[in-house]
Amino acid sequence: MQKFMQSLYNLVMTWQPLVWMLAAIALFAVGIMCMVPSEEVKKTGRRLLPWIAIGCGLALGATVIAKEISSAFVF
Repeated sequence: MQKFMQSLYNLVMTWQPLVWMLAAIALFAVGIMCMVPSEEVKKTGRRLLPWIAIGCGLALGATVIAKEISSAFVF
């Protein structure tokens, strides 16, 4: 079980830099949407921002959750 949890943790840690890049790209896109002079585009950006924040929090929090779970299964 320890080997499985360690491999799960290693997998999550391997993907963490990609998640940081995707989070930055999503926030950059919303920033660009807020700069466009169209009111419809601004509304869409404001509507998407909370979902992007929740998704970033869950994805980036996965490393902490995986570490805590893997440390709980030490025998």
